[in-house]
Parts: sequence; C-alpha cells; structure tokens
Amino acid sequence: MTGIDSHVRAGAFFGRLEAIEPITGAGADIEIWHCRCTCGAVSYELSTCLQDGDKVSCGDCGPRPTWSPAEDDLLRREYSHTPNAVLAARLDRSKLAIRHRGGTLGIKKSPEFMASPAGGRIQPGNVPPNKGRKGMPMHPNSQRTQFKAGNRPHTWRPIGHERVSRDGYLQRKVTETGYTPRDYRNVHHLVWEAAGREIPPNHALCFLNADKSDLRLENLELLHRAELMRRNSRQHLPPELNDIVSQRAALTRRIRNKERQLNEKSNG
Repeated sequence: MTGIDSHVRAGAFFGRLEAIEPITGAGADIEIWHCRCTCGAVSYELSTCLQDGDKVSCGDCGPRPTWSPAEDDLLRREYSHTPNAVLAARLDRSKLAIRHRGGTLGIKKSPEFMASPAGGRIQPGNVPPNKGRKGMPMHPNSQRTQFKAGNRPHTWRPIGHERVSRDGYLQRKVTETGYTPRDYRNVHHLVWEAAGREIPPNHALCFLNADKSDLRLENLELLHRAELMRRNSRQHLPPELNDIVSQRAALTRRIRNKERQLNEKSNG
C-alpha cells in the first residue's frame, strides 16, 4: 500500500472491476489502482473514479445490453432522489450511463435532492474540495509528458528574433505576450517610428521601389489606403497590359461557367 487512504481495498469489486493493487499515488488522497475486469482484461483506474462509479468495467467488454423496462421503471421511481453512484452500482452501469438514460426518459433530480449535500453542489459556507490544488490528478504517463513550469515550446523565439511573413515583410519580435501576431511587428514600421513618425489609422506604409527588403527610411512612403487602392487599380496600367488583364478575367469566367455546366449535367 502507498499509505494513502483512498477507501479502495484489494479484492473489492466496483461493478465488474476488481481492485488488485495500488500502483502509485496520483496526488492528495487519490491512487491509481491495477484492476481486473470480469471479462479478463486489465485496466488502471483512479481510486476516485472507482468510488464514484464513473468506472464499472474495462470499457472493452462490448456494448451493454439495451435498457430493460424494469430498469427504466426503477429509474423513474428513484432517479429524482437517489445519487447516480447508487443507481450505477445497483444496475452495473456507469454514472454517465445513468445520467444519459435519465435525460432520455425526461426525468430530473428533485430540487430537494439538488439542495442537499448528495446533489454535489458546494453548499454555502463549505470549502470546495479542490481548494489549493492545481490541475487534476493524472496517470503517471500523462504527468511525465506534461509541460512543466518554465518550459517553452520548441517554436519559441527570444525577443529580437526576425522572420519573413507570408507577404514577404521582414518582422521582428518585440514583446513576449505569447500571442504571435501581437509580438511580431513589421521592421519597416519600426524604422518609420524610430524616426519619430507615426502611422495614422487607415494609412499604409509602402516601399517606393517595391522592394520589401529595402528598409531605408527614404524608401518608405505613407499613403492613405484609399490612395493605395487607386494606385493598385488596373485602370492605371498601360493599355496593352490592361487589355491582357481583361482578357484573362473573361477567360477565367468562361472556364468557370463551363465547369459549372458540366457539373450540373453530371449530377442531373
């Protein structure tokens, strides 16, 4: 034994699970127990799950038989005032199965039951059972792979790290908030602001020579987004290039219309 009093004893049955021996403590007064199901399978369960009736089998025994009329009648008579753990033990089912069947039958716990300690709600003046605990007890394998305090993911980069965005802009990490779009800023914006200039709302900072790697201050131009849109309009292109763009758009529309007609014909 581990010395932890979990009220689970070797040889005790919880539904179809027989408790064999405790493996290790999972924190506080919780143990992980080596169990054997009546079907012969082995499983490892938290002592709290066994006590509360959340686990009554290994889970690999196949589907449980459908609910019989006698079981439904018992639930209708006793569900409103009986803890699900008690019903689960009597019917050899999990607490979750009891709760789902109650919902299917349209029955609920009574207000008197929910107001009592058996209802599971924290009563006024009571101390929550998880006060002072951080996180939930985990299986040792889960604990081994959890992030520890101070750990950083492999994608973490220090302040000052630079990268190139999908749009081709050089960006630099300037803060450590954990939210990447906020932590990285465009370097040409930093160059502009370092010169004591601002970027007002609805304005964009553009490169005069269209080279996004040329970060010289004299290569930057501040434009209102409406003006930027007008500059990017194809109406300002040379006539021969504008004609090519128009023909390409018309061809694309014809291809899409043809594809739509073929799809409709094949589906019809």
